[in-house]
Amino acid sequence: MPSNPIAAYQLLQNCDHLPRSLFTKIAEQERLKKIILSSLPLFLHSHYLGCAVKDKTLVVFMDSPAWSSPVRFHSTEILAQLRKAGITKFDSLAVRTYIEAQKNSASYREIDKTKIPSRTTISLIRKNSQSITDLQLASSLLRLASTLEQRNQIKSSDNR
Repeated sequence: MPSNPIAAYQLLQNCDHLPRSLFTKIAEQERLKKIILSSLPLFLHSHYLGCAVKDKTLVVFMDSPAWSSPVRFHSTEILAQLRKAGITKFDSLAVRTYIEAQKNSASYREIDKTKIPSRTTISLIRKNSQSITDLQLASSLLRLASTLEQRNQIKSSDNR
C-alpha cells in the first residue's frame, strides 16, 4: 500500500473509459463556485453547498433558509460577475435550501425542541378568550389554545 494516497482527480484523469465531459463539468462547477463566492460576503462562504444549471437559470444551494435569503440580495451582482467572466448563458439566478443539509443544521434541530406551554397556561388562554369582546381575537385565542393542547398531547405521548 502506498504511503501517499493518490488524489481521486489524478486517478480519474488517466482513465480512458471515463468521458472527458465529467472533467469539463467538474471544472465548470469549480469556476462557477469561484465566481459565486467572490460575489458573496465571507460569512456566507461556509454555507454554500453548490450550484446547478436548470435551463437558463443558475440554481445556488445553501444550507439553511437563513443563509439563502442574503444570497438573493446578491443575485444581480453574481450574474454581473458571471457575465464579466464571459459566462452569458444565465438569465436568472435562483437560491434554494438543500433540505438534507438543513435537517443536520442546528437551527433545524431547535425546531423540534419548541416549548409548549403547560396545561395550566393553555387553560388560562382558553378562559381569558371567553371574556374578550372582540370576536376575532377571542376566536384566535381559542384556536391557539386548541393547537397548543394538541401539540402538548403529541409531545407528552412522544416522551413516553
